[in-house]
Amino acid sequence: MALGSPRPNIVASGILGVSASGSIGGFHVDFHKFAPATPPKKPDVLNYYIRVLCLDASHKTIGAPSPSVHIVYAEAPPPPKIYGSYADPEKIIFVSTRDGNAEIYKMRLDGSDQVRLTNNSLDDRAPAWNSAHTKIAFERAGQIFVMNADGTEATRLTHNSNLNSLPRWSPDGTKIAFSSRRDGNYDLFIMNADGSNERRLTMNSASDDVPSWSPDGSRIAFMSIRDGAWQIYSIGADGSGEKRLTFSAGDGASDQGPAWAPDGRIAFHRKGPLSGVFIMNSDGSNIQPYGGYYPPLNMAVDSSYLDFGPDGSLVFSMSTQGASDIFRQINGSSGSEVKRLTDFGPNINNIEPNY
Repeated sequence: MALGSPRPNIVASGILGVSASGSIGGFHVDFHKFAPATPPKKPDVLNYYIRVLCLDASHKTIGAPSPSVHIVYAEAPPPPKIYGSYADPEKIIFVSTRDGNAEIYKMRLDGSDQVRLTNNSLDDRAPAWNSAHTKIAFERAGQIFVMNADGTEATRLTHNSNLNSLPRWSPDGTKIAFSSRRDGNYDLFIMNADGSNERRLTMNSASDDVPSWSPDGSRIAFMSIRDGAWQIYSIGADGSGEKRLTFSAGDGASDQGPAWAPDGRIAFHRKGPLSGVFIMNSDGSNIQPYGGYYPPLNMAVDSSYLDFGPDGSLVFSMSTQGASDIFRQINGSSGSEVKRLTDFGPNINNIEPNY
């Protein structure tokens, strides 16, 4: 087109459309998106017919329009599944002694609608959701069980004479990591979600405990006392690449209860001269008080049961007034809200929350 010629406008033929404007190569372009006159054969495909018109300043057509061009536009496929984006993110499971012994309950994120899920003469402890919120793994009498989200059909997964505890689902729901006391101390194990193909991850003369999966399922954080005080480590889900992440023992502190956050950082509870919840990068760098507080948040936090929801909020239990109750910190920024979710008075413990 010669310099100074009228700018071409692109107009799509069809019905019931919406418009947008922009510029391409210095020319003004109006693109009108229309539903096709003839429905497409596939529901995820839209057909467009476009033609180019030359318009003068008063929007009158100059010359003949170009022939129509048929464009088939395929809409983008649905995004891939992101593990940890729960089908029912409005439920927290936890353990309460309100009915005489430790049983598993669930509640909404604001603490409402608390419902008992188990009713057994034995203690039921350490519940953990799978990522779809359809199954719950838990500990009963030193063995790992799994049940439906409503508490039905409890099925035993481990069958040994050892103490097995703290089951934690892999993000894709196919495996469960847990700790087991096999040789006088706890080590980490992994099994399939149905209890098959059990294998050992760590083998140490000191205890390794409290597994927590990384968001992509490639690594597991845990705490170990192998260096004289509890410190945080991580290991590949295949048992390779073990790495120590914290080094606070020299300062008279211990680091416990790691919990991998959705953003890839790891939270943990530090006990010592400056106790509280801290968070660090996955390689152990940049340790900061969680929430930006000095002193750090929650000096009486239960060290083994920090857990993050998919929105990044943190749930934990904390000792208050002669009992433990469950709290939720809405986010990890400075000044973020901390909400108490349970309150049953002295001698009633509400503990071990899990999103």
